[in-house]
Amino acid sequence: MKDYRIAVQIGLEEIRGYLISKGFRVLPHGKEELDADITVLTGLQEDEDDVTPTRMVFKDDHKKEKILIDATELSKEEVLQLIKLDWKLDKH
Repeated sequence: MKDYRIAVQIGLEEIRGYLISKGFRVLPHGKEELDADITVLTGLQEDEDDVTPTRMVFKDDHKKEKILIDATELSKEEVLQLIKLDWKLDKH
C-alpha cells in the first residue's frame, strides 16, 4: 500500500485514532495543510440545507490529486470506506 498522508482536523480525534489503528499515516497537527494527500474535516457546507458533499477531489498547484472528506455526520467506519474508495485500497 502506498504511504498516503492523511490530515485530520483538530476535534476529530476518534477518527484520527481509528485511522492510525488501521495503519494509516496521519500527519501531526500543524503539518497537514502542506503535506496531506487526504484531508478529513467537518463543515464544508454547513450553510447549505440540501447539499452536503462527503468528498471533493481537486488538483493542487503541482497537478497532484488531493481529496477532502467532509466527516460531518459520518462514522469513523464511513470515513475509512471513503478513503478506500477514493484510493482503491484493498487492505485495512
